[in-house]
Amino acid sequence: MKSVFVTVGTTSFDDLIKEITSIEAIKALKHRGYERLVLQVGRGAVLPDPKNFPHVTMEVFRFKDSIARDMEQADLIVSHAGAGSCLEALGAGKALLVVVNDKLMDNHQVELARQLHKDSHLLYCTCLTLTETLKNMDLSVLQPFVPGQPKKFADFMDKALGLKLGEDPVPLSSDSRNKRIPLRVPWYHVKSERPRTSKGNEASYS
Repeated sequence: MKSVFVTVGTTSFDDLIKEITSIEAIKALKHRGYERLVLQVGRGAVLPDPKNFPHVTMEVFRFKDSIARDMEQADLIVSHAGAGSCLEALGAGKALLVVVNDKLMDNHQVELARQLHKDSHLLYCTCLTLTETLKNMDLSVLQPFVPGQPKKFADFMDKALGLKLGEDPVPLSSDSRNKRIPLRVPWYHVKSERPRTSKGNEASYS
C-alpha cells in the first residue's frame, strides 16, 4: 500500500492539513495509487477524524518522540518548509513535496525550498497550488540529496540562504567581538554516503 506522510514539524500549519485532506487532494493522491495518509499535525487546531475519510487509510497524531519510522515507511513526504524537516526527509532518501507557508513574514523557507528545487532534490508549492501539484507532479525528475561533509552542507546553506553555517555574527561581549559560536550540525547532515534502501541499493525516486 503506497503511503504519504505529511508533517508540519513542531509548529502548526492548519492550511496544509485542510488542503491535503480536501476531496480534490485525496482524489489526486488516490489517482496516483496512494492509499494511506499519515498526518502529523503538531499544535494545529485542525485534527481530521479518520472516520470521515472512508476512501483512504488515515492515521493522525500531533507529536512523537521520533518520526523517522513514518518517513521510512512513506513513499512520498509532504512537508512544511522547515529546514530540519526537509533535510531529514531528504536524508531518508524519500521523494519530497514541500509546501511553503506564504503567510509567514520574512520567510527564508522559500529560499531554501527554491534552492533545493533548483538542484532537483524536491518539488515545492503553496497551499493554493497543492492539489494541482499533486495532480501534475513528476517525481521521476528528483535526484537523491547526498548530505556529504559539514563543509559542503555549510556551503549549500550559504548558497540557499546567505548564511554562514558554523558562525554566529552577533558578538558575545565587548572583549570577544571577533569570536564566533560553532553550530552543531544534526546527524543527517553529515552522513558521508548516499541514502540506501533496505536492500542496500542507492535510493531512487523512480
